[in-house]
Amino acid sequence: MAAGALLVGGAVVGGVVLLGGDDDGGSPPNQAEPSASVPADPPGQDGNKQREPDGQPPQEREPTDQPGRSDVAVDSALGISLPVPEGFRNQSTADRAYVSTDPYQCATSDSGVCVSAGAYTLAGKGTIPRAAAERDIAANAADAYGEIKGHRQVRAERVTVAGKEGYLVRWTVDAAKGPDGVVQTVAFPSPVSGTMTIVRLGFDDTDRAPELSVMDTIVEGIRAAGPKNGV
Repeated sequence: MAAGALLVGGAVVGGVVLLGGDDDGGSPPNQAEPSASVPADPPGQDGNKQREPDGQPPQEREPTDQPGRSDVAVDSALGISLPVPEGFRNQSTADRAYVSTDPYQCATSDSGVCVSAGAYTLAGKGTIPRAAAERDIAANAADAYGEIKGHRQVRAERVTVAGKEGYLVRWTVDAAKGPDGVVQTVAFPSPVSGTMTIVRLGFDDTDRAPELSVMDTIVEGIRAAGPKNGV
């Protein structure tokens, strides 16, 4: 995953692309059904800038994490925090929360820097988590691994994130260059503003990368977070 695009070894958990398509319809064209077949620059730099929350009233707020804690990465605009698992570092920017394993030099990204695993936040579109997750996963894969020769959907299900009903889609990807990997998009309404929230994760399929169970640890550890001023 590039760290310039934060490719995780080959994976780009970092360079962010917001997909078009504002409807809440079904899967994008050629979306693979579950079967046995088949981030550029760090978040907030050169990637799409995160949109401000749309002002929707908060619903069923969970207890909030406050900024300044070293064990969480906070996206105060979307009102959530990501945990920082063991072996990860908090590399958040002013625009979004971002955690990753240690960067290393590689030949598969334009920046020459990669990470083996990472996760970051961005604002999504629409109001239906399943549609938002299905719409985003292909862009997640492209940002993380560039050109891919194929993919296999291995998980697609409802999840509860920070007290909100969301949806999760996970692909394994066959990268044209560099290591193969696993990408996951989780979509859910912000527990603070109601804005559709996307968390992208990408892990290389290498010995350097953490176990895939850490993906679940990150998602299960997402919490509502207060604004920067703590109000």
